[in-house]
Amino acid sequence: MSSTSNKPSEERFTVARTTLILDRLMTGVIKGGGWLVMLAVFAIFAFIFVQILPLFGHPEVKSVGEVAVPVDEVAVMGVDEWGELPFFLTQSGTLHFADLPRDVESRTYQRVDGDVNQLALGPRGLFEVDTKLPEKNWTGFYYDAYKGEIALGSEDGRVALLHLDYKAEFLEDAPRMVVPEVKSELLPALSQSDAPVRQLAFFESTTNRAIGTLQESADGKTIVTLQTYVVKSSLFGAPKMVPDAQIDLGHGITDEKPERLLIGGQGDRILLTTEGGWLYYLRLQKGKLERVQKLRPFADLDDTSIHSINWLLGKQSVILTSKSGANITLASYLDEEAGQILYTKIKDFPALDAGGANDFSPAQRNRGFLISNEHQLSLRYSTTGDVRWETDTDFPLQKIALGPRWDSIFAFDAQQNLHVYAVDDPHPNAGAKAFFGKIWYEGKSEPEYDWQSSSGTSDFEPKLSIVPLFFGSIKGTFYAMLFAMPIAILAAIYVSQYLKPEAKRYIKPAMEIMASLPSVVLGFLAALWLAPLIEDRVPSILLMLIAIPLSAAMLGYFWGRMPQTVRNRIRPGSEWMVILPVVLIVGYLSWQLGPTLESVLFRVYDPDLGVKAGNFRLWWTETTGVSFEQRNSLVVGLMMGFAVIPIIFTISEDALTNVPPYLTSASLALGASRWQTTWRVILPTASPGIFSATIIGFGRAVGETMILLMATGNTPIMEWNIFNGMRTLAANIAVELPEAPQYSTLYRTLFLGAMALFLLTFILNTIAEVTRQHLREKYKTI
Repeated sequence: MSSTSNKPSEERFTVARTTLILDRLMTGVIKGGGWLVMLAVFAIFAFIFVQILPLFGHPEVKSVGEVAVPVDEVAVMGVDEWGELPFFLTQSGTLHFADLPRDVESRTYQRVDGDVNQLALGPRGLFEVDTKLPEKNWTGFYYDAYKGEIALGSEDGRVALLHLDYKAEFLEDAPRMVVPEVKSELLPALSQSDAPVRQLAFFESTTNRAIGTLQESADGKTIVTLQTYVVKSSLFGAPKMVPDAQIDLGHGITDEKPERLLIGGQGDRILLTTEGGWLYYLRLQKGKLERVQKLRPFADLDDTSIHSINWLLGKQSVILTSKSGANITLASYLDEEAGQILYTKIKDFPALDAGGANDFSPAQRNRGFLISNEHQLSLRYSTTGDVRWETDTDFPLQKIALGPRWDSIFAFDAQQNLHVYAVDDPHPNAGAKAFFGKIWYEGKSEPEYDWQSSSGTSDFEPKLSIVPLFFGSIKGTFYAMLFAMPIAILAAIYVSQYLKPEAKRYIKPAMEIMASLPSVVLGFLAALWLAPLIEDRVPSILLMLIAIPLSAAMLGYFWGRMPQTVRNRIRPGSEWMVILPVVLIVGYLSWQLGPTLESVLFRVYDPDLGVKAGNFRLWWTETTGVSFEQRNSLVVGLMMGFAVIPIIFTISEDALTNVPPYLTSASLALGASRWQTTWRVILPTASPGIFSATIIGFGRAVGETMILLMATGNTPIMEWNIFNGMRTLAANIAVELPEAPQYSTLYRTLFLGAMALFLLTFILNTIAEVTRQHLREKYKTI
């Protein structure tokens, strides 16, 4: 046979064309898949960013136009919910309405042809509604825009009430029309019927009514009177408000001249300002008046006098201005030492340039307010202490009104022109200060971080700080990792280095299956089984956490010093057969000895028993001063630890197993023990993988939702106390999102929480990758 016949054909080294095409195709698919993953991540980031961006925007206020409203001596001005029917109440008691129709869809006003700045009145024009009040010279007024109630005081000491309401009528072949409904009530004459009423304060609920008046007598004295009413029911007819008591507020309260008066609470809180800048807080209890507090809000100014004082929505806070234009907020809070409600300054706004406020209009949906003097108009928000918008006007302002929907401003000038502004400020209670700063909220004794998005009343002040939610996420993750990391890493070391391969084939798959347990099942078990189980057995848990590791370490110590003949009876890798019974026995004894330990070390007076007894729950509360809740961080740490352990264990075990065998063999050949080899050679080499496993487990714990949702009290508190709960960012999104109106401040704030989670995991993964590369370079062996 010739030599050429045995020569291999070159075609055998030629790759088939179909193989090359398939290889190129799969390479493109893999690259494309990677780019699509990156694109998806950035798309998610961009979507979340677009959702939260409006939270940090600035309000837009634009002049819509003006319209002539020839009404003299306007005492009170207000507007309906739709901004189409502003009213003007004069000092003579006549009530005028200006018809300013708006397009239902575009929300634009009708304009005069040829003049874009001139608004056109509707077909009803400027019309008057009969209030059925007697013709008098009304000298005092109080307007509650939230309830649509106006109290009027006359020069002969009479008080009348007006209630304004609106309804929308829909007619065929005609636009929607807003129709006012006015009810009036003339109250009995005051005791000083010959003294004009200069100031009024009014409160009314379904059960009582209170009217405060400041009257000026002929000799120049100011008479301050509080008239209370109660509901009287009868067998026939509807319940009626009847006079109850008349109280002289000036007698025995102050020697200074009273100037202004407000009534809040349930008609039992009275705020009285006097000349010299003093504010008196009075409390009405069982028909008796008590002076609770005296303070001087502008004590740090040269002129301490109070120029104006008005309630915010909810009547828990008051807005004050001084003659120089200083503007502050006072709010009520519970003083625990005094055991009663007091008032303190919580906000200090920038001063008005042209002096104190001449008119004030509170928002009816939030803690904002509109304030003005002769040539300055300012829109402000009390919760954050921000000036949302401010302008100087070229016309003298007389009266102002803020639209009930926080979408419009009405300003009436001295030339009888009504100026209308459109407000675009959908998120006044948002911003960096609201989300990340300490806010002094109503009812609080100091600034704090707080989250409470809703309540049962419409005048509630939302609290949207995400700091306690971020803290809760870190707290829950910390206790979970504190429990999971030692168990997972030590288990990975034992399984990879000491356990028989036959047993490893069952242990590792079992741990991987454990990772697939639904978190809702774990949360259910934590809430309904684990939390009640360990509520009264905390000493047992503590004893187990100490005794089990200690007993295992002592067993290992003594086992290593036993004769070789004894140790040879147990095959290498089967030591767990000796350790497991000891751990189970020690765990059982610790559980049973827990109550005994509790009765010896944690004795405290038990009010239910009337004697000293072992009660860890009471002992913890009395000793540390913090609470003990059934669903707490200990429960979360134990159960969420079981969810994290499989992840850390699996990745760590793979990293330890993949250490090159020749490194282990070389260490053992040089005389090192198995433990020395593990500690000095295997762990440093596998440290990048173990670190990555820890970070991945951390990310799993940070993003956990159902376990934290079901096993904690979901209270946004900032305490490291292991025996109370928390609220996390992930659990908060799950709880709040179904109830959040789309594009509302709450809705966008939840996306802000999602962004915080996204950035947290992104930063952690980046740090983990950098650290892993550093460890890999430091401990590289091949």
